[in-house]
Amino acid sequence: MAYARVYEDLKPGHSIDTITEAEQYFGFKFNTVQSDNGLEFARYFETRLEAKGIKIRHTRLGRPNDNAHIERFNRTIQEECTGNYYLESEPLKKLDNKILNYIDFYNYKRIHLGLGYRTPAEMLHRF
Repeated sequence: MAYARVYEDLKPGHSIDTITEAEQYFGFKFNTVQSDNGLEFARYFETRLEAKGIKIRHTRLGRPNDNAHIERFNRTIQEECTGNYYLESEPLKKLDNKILNYIDFYNYKRIHLGLGYRTPAEMLHRF
């Protein structure tokens, strides 16, 4: 299952908001969140996650495969939803809504070869 939002900057509060929204979207609380080592995932982010009872796992430096699934998902969004760029004249809210609609398609209707031609939602409900 996937979830994504679009913001105009990289404030740590946006990341926390997105995690909270994702938990509501999926209907369960997260135990662990994996992040890269970007500045938006600094101490503030870690403190807020700890307060929510969520562990954080950082990708290892020099190990691009640690985040391979996320990078592939980002590529899929670009290829199937947004294109490689968006028009700067397009309002950010419009792009965000476009991605949220795509997320529903991706999770509930788009079959995935790597999941045995099932949707992510079908796989989640198997557990």
